Amino acid sequence: MGGPISCSSSGSTKRASESSLAAFSRAMTACSSKASAYGACVKARIPEVEKGMCSQEFEAFKQCFSVKLASIKKGAR
Repeated sequence: MGGPISCSSSGSTKRASESSLAAFSRAMTACSSKASAYGACVKARIPEVEKGMCSQEFEAFKQCFSVKLASIKKGAR
């Protein structure tokens, strides 16, 4: 019937995935203090975790991550 089936992605797709993962990792590292503050807030409230209770910490982390990721992607062009 046909030859073997290949599940590997093309070289350019693989490079793009690796590049996206590297950008994600760099942004996460740059915002680690904000992520830690959010995690600490949630941890301090276990087991009574409710939606929105650490919204200030989450928004600070989200803002940091978004700005850093955009900066990394812009620099990659």
